[in-house]
Parts: sequence; structure tokens; C-alpha cells
Amino acid sequence: MFHFIHTYAPGVTGALAKSGLWRDGDGLKLMHKPGFTPPDDYNSVLAPGAPLSGLLEELKCPFYIDRLQGGIGFTHNYPYDPAVTAWLKRELGDRFWGFQMHEWASNLKSDMDRILALFQAQGADPADPGTWRAVLRKVAAGELQVFLETHTAADWAEEAPFFGLSDFLPAAYRLYRRRTKETGGYLLPADSYFMAPRTEIANGAKRLLPEIGWQIPNLRVQLAFTRGMAEAAGIPWGVYYECWQNTGDVGLTIPFALRTGQDEWLEDLLHRGAGSDLPPEKREHGGSSLSLAARAWRFAYFSGAACIGEEYGVCNTFRDPGTGELGPYGEMKREFLRFTEAFPDIGTPFVPIAAVLPKEMPMLDVTLGERYLGYPTADPACPLSPDAVRRLQETAAAVFGTQGRYGNMGHVLKTGGLPAVCDIVYDDMPGALSRYGHLIDLTGSGRLKKRYPNTITVEEADRLLDTLLPCRFGGGLTAAYNRLPDGWYILVMNNDGVFHDNFAPDVKLPEAAVRAEVKLLDPRCRLIRAAGDGILHDCGGDYAVSLQAGEWMLLRINNNM
Repeated sequence: MFHFIHTYAPGVTGALAKSGLWRDGDGLKLMHKPGFTPPDDYNSVLAPGAPLSGLLEELKCPFYIDRLQGGIGFTHNYPYDPAVTAWLKRELGDRFWGFQMHEWASNLKSDMDRILALFQAQGADPADPGTWRAVLRKVAAGELQVFLETHTAADWAEEAPFFGLSDFLPAAYRLYRRRTKETGGYLLPADSYFMAPRTEIANGAKRLLPEIGWQIPNLRVQLAFTRGMAEAAGIPWGVYYECWQNTGDVGLTIPFALRTGQDEWLEDLLHRGAGSDLPPEKREHGGSSLSLAARAWRFAYFSGAACIGEEYGVCNTFRDPGTGELGPYGEMKREFLRFTEAFPDIGTPFVPIAAVLPKEMPMLDVTLGERYLGYPTADPACPLSPDAVRRLQETAAAVFGTQGRYGNMGHVLKTGGLPAVCDIVYDDMPGALSRYGHLIDLTGSGRLKKRYPNTITVEEADRLLDTLLPCRFGGGLTAAYNRLPDGWYILVMNNDGVFHDNFAPDVKLPEAAVRAEVKLLDPRCRLIRAAGDGILHDCGGDYAVSLQAGEWMLLRINNNM
């Protein structure tokens, strides 16, 4: 069953029903950070007899805490009441998903970067243990200021600094193990730039929930890696969508539709922060592109995601929770939910190929840039040589696409590459590798072919797909294929040409429009437009599709292939 996870806030659950957003099978999450105090904190909101406790008793729905750490100031170790957590486990069973650990690996690197910058500003030597502890104790006492997301300042004082990969990787592993133990295994990882499903699964993760959105490139890589690793482990996965954007001199913005009151982080963005001086009709167009969200959510749904959660979820959704009136983001969300209801059985993603990472690479840096996990690839501890990293990057781009020519959203869902028919797994997972007919080498070494004769190049994969798929699309369009007992669903997207500026609706650039011939690979194929934008041209048995910038289309093929 597919779950949309809505954000709980007092008085909002009625709005979910009034607006048509709540469906049977959906879930809730509670926004939380260490600085919350009664009556708004975890222990109070989930106390016996509290409204949320009663609601969970009634609904028995999926539920998790957003968040344990990451993206928020980790000022102190909040005293989660073990009795409340034990009650959630008893009451909800496996529907209690635990505590979201948000962007934990990349945040660990960011924390250290900020700490080292503080030391530099103080003229202090972080390599000296006594100086290290002394400076961080001043931070803990409030004498010095630095934003921390993964440890409190007091805890950082008991850690050791790291200056390269040889120290960062063990520190990241220790952090994940520590939080796993502290939560009794109820840890819900939400990776972004640095994806570490291998570490998470090895430590008992029960589901994966990578963060996707404007700030993080290569969404296709994120989902291919998550799906491959989750399915190998036999656990479900979903996505967590960030709705914000941070461009130019404006700073971070979100689509703030709420006309009165605080956001779900209990912050009053109506009177401070980016866009606070704008009229409501402009402020609700803050954040990132709605076109991007609409395509990203559908792509995740067709890729096999079992759930979607979201950052924020109230202030960006409702203009008025009392009446259930929705803002533009909320209307986009409702349209997506109606789509999942119209197409509840979307078949099985057709994934005949695995792109294979080397076992020496414990995390995947989805930026696929000049550095690995923020460190130079020339770092002696880098698992691959700089040349091997370059080959990995080139191969990944050929498989998962490159940034389009137009707009400012094309770094997330890219154009070109192969169709969405690849997972990503590791080369030391023979059981997982046996599930795929063909492999593409991302090890950068060429060693995979020696062990697996079904290893092929990207060019060979492209030719092979002409024998495996019912049809192909040109024009840089992205196509995802799902098998049905009697045919196929195909999701086709034009990911190029969307420009989003702060506090304005999307602009879809006309120069990014695509008309592409459809190459039919089986004469029995008959294409039917099932939903979405664009035009399907039936030219007497031959077909073409026309998609403007940012448009998507769902096609149906009925046959007995």
C-alpha cells in the first residue's frame, strides 16, 4: 500500500479531511526539535490522553518523528520519555517508523567544517586535544556560537576532529551506531548528498527515506541506489520531499500559504525571514518549483516508493486550516493524491540492469562532482583513484542523464541517459546481482567483467533495450516502464526548461518543448494516453509525443507481451 505521510499539528487533522488530502492508509508525522518545551514537545504531545495519542489509537496509522537530528540546531539531548516511546511501539507495532535521522552523514561533514572555521577564527589549534575540548566547552556554555546538527557542543568536545576521509568515515559509522542504540533501533534514515544505505541496513534500518528536492542533484541516482539496496535487503523505501529553495540574495524560502499563525516548527515566518514583507499571494509561491515536485513525486511512485513524506506540510499546504482551503502547493499535493487513487495498481518497475558500485565505497556522493564526500579524490583514504572516480562519474552521467539546457531545475531530474531501467547495488552482493540480467560497471576499474560475463557497456545497454522494451522515446525525454500482466504503463517526462524564481509561479520555457517520434519495438504495441500533460500523436500506427517544458504523460500499452 502507498502511504502519504501528513504533518500533524493541533487543529489540522480536520483540515486534511475537509480538503480531500487524507485517505485510508495515509500516515502522520510529528515535527520536533530539541528546543521544544511543554506543551509542544514530544513528551507532552504524545502523553496519555493527549489529542495525538488518541488519534493514533484510533487510526493505527504509520507514524514517525521528524526529527531526531539534522537541519535543526542540536542544542541539547532532548529527554525522550521511554514510556512514551514504548507506548508507540506497543500501540502501532511496525507502523511506528521511529525517529528520522536527517541528512546525517553530510551534516556530520558540515558540522566539522563549521567547527574548524570557528577554530580558525579563534586562532586555536583543533589538533590539540586540550584546545579542542576547551573551545567546544565554550560553545556549550554559550560563550561562542556555532550551528551544530549532529552532536551537541558538549558531545563534540568528547569527540575528535577529523581532517580527511580516514577519520570522517569511522566517525560517521560511530554516529549512526550511537543513534541506533539510543533509539532502540527505531531510526529512520533520510540521506541526501551522502547516501549510506549499506551502513543503515547493516545496522538494522527497517526502511529508507532519502530526501529529494531542489538542493540535491541526481534524483534518479538517489532512487536507483535506494531501490536497489532496499529490495536486496527486503525492506520498504520511500522519499522525503523538501519544498524549499535558497537562491540569490533572498535566502531560504518556502511556499508559505498560511495566512495567520506559526509554521510547524513553531516559528513565525509571517513576521520575519525571507519574504515576510510580501503579500500572501506572492509568499505562497516561495520555495521550489511545483512542476519539479509533481514530476519527482510521480517518478518516485512509479519507481516503487511505498511512501512520501515532506518537509513542512502544514504552512505550505493550507491557507486556512479551519476551512481546509489549500494554497498552490496544497492543490498540487491533492492532484497527486487523486492520481495515485486513479492508478493504484501501477505494475512492477522494469529494472533489467544494475549499475554496480565498488564495495570499497561505503557511501555514494550523489553530487558526482570533483570531490568525494567533500574531500579531494587525491585524499589517500579515497576508496577510488581520481581516474577511477572520473570514469564512475562519466558512466553514471551516461546512465542517469545530464543537466538540461534550459531553466534552473534540471539538476534534479536530468535529461537523456538511459531510460529509468537501472538499480544501483554493490559488487560484493552476488544475491542481489543475480536478480538482474545485465550489469554496468561503476567501479571505475573494469574488474566487474572478469567476474560477471553479463557486464555490458552503456552503449551495449542502449542497444539491448531495443529488444527488451515495447517502445523508445527520443528528444532527451525520461521514460520509466512498469510491467503489468497484460501490458505496460510508461511514465514519460520532459525534465528540461522549468525556471522558478522566488515568490513567482513556474515559468516553462517554450524553447525546451520536445516533439519526439516513438520508436515501436513490437508491432502489437498500441499506445493509449492515460493521464498527464502533453499530446500523443497517432499517425496511423506510428506515434509521436509532444511535451512542453516540465510536462509529463502516462501512457498505457495493452498487449500480451
